Amino acid sequence: MRLVFLICCTPFHVVSQNKTNPLPPQIIYVREPAATCPVVKTCCDDVQLVQSQVALILARLETLQRDKDVERDEWQKNRQSTDEETRRSIDELRLMLVRVEKEIVIRGQIVPQSVIERESFSLEDVRRLVVENIRRYDEDKTGEPDYALESSGATVISTRCSEDYKWGHSQLSLFGIPIPFTSWTTSPRLAIQPDMKPGQCWAFKGNQGYLVIKLTGDVHPTSFSLEHLPKNLSPTGKIDSAPKDFEVYGLVSEQGPGYILGTYTYEDNGQSLQNFQIKTKLYPEDTFSFVELRITSNHGHPEYTCLYRFRVHGLLVKRDE
Repeated sequence: MRLVFLICCTPFHVVSQNKTNPLPPQIIYVREPAATCPVVKTCCDDVQLVQSQVALILARLETLQRDKDVERDEWQKNRQSTDEETRRSIDELRLMLVRVEKEIVIRGQIVPQSVIERESFSLEDVRRLVVENIRRYDEDKTGEPDYALESSGATVISTRCSEDYKWGHSQLSLFGIPIPFTSWTTSPRLAIQPDMKPGQCWAFKGNQGYLVIKLTGDVHPTSFSLEHLPKNLSPTGKIDSAPKDFEVYGLVSEQGPGYILGTYTYEDNGQSLQNFQIKTKLYPEDTFSFVELRITSNHGHPEYTCLYRFRVHGLLVKRDE
């Protein structure tokens, strides 16, 4: 369009500057239709309109480019978030697979193919499952040996610096003379005995306590169980004296170094008997003769903490004679 305008309009300029000099024939031929050239006329009249249209198109292109950049940034952000979630899920599945493989190696148990292939259960199957769960409840509620059970040969070696809580330590007075009232404490041995009646627990002062247990032999641990009195059996309806955060260490000797096996939390709104899988990677040949339970907090009681029952599960490699 610009070339046409120059060619059509140039002859008029040349004529105005060269009135006495005749133009060459080819220039005259171009000049003659210039006055009636519709393209030139339309172009000259609408140049502002064209410029405004071009400006609008450029503005629209800039808007589209900005929108495209925003969408690309959002897509990249969502992709990064999705990738992180996927990596976390893969890591969790990998840890779960390692635990399952370890359990299979240690126990040597294989699920029967008939159970895997079964798609429905009959009334007899349900009855059998109920009986199995009742039997498991009778078998110390877990169906697993407890290598910290006193009647199986385990013993409490030490409570380190834990201070037993004294019950009934108030005083009477006679004629202004204080008379100590009978007080008593509970033994830490209660923590490795099966009795779960209210009050049959080891109570220690404050919210931090230690318990070192000599197991029934050399044990490859796989999990631990912590049991407290159920809320519906508590006289107050609360279990704020129950342990909350705790750690378990494996020891090869009473005074030897401890290897942390896991850090856990006992939920006061969960089941009264809670099981905790070992978190530290152990080889099949790793065994411990002692374990140390370190309670670091309770569920809010300001004076004492009660430990009802602590269990150690796993594989007994060598039994003490």
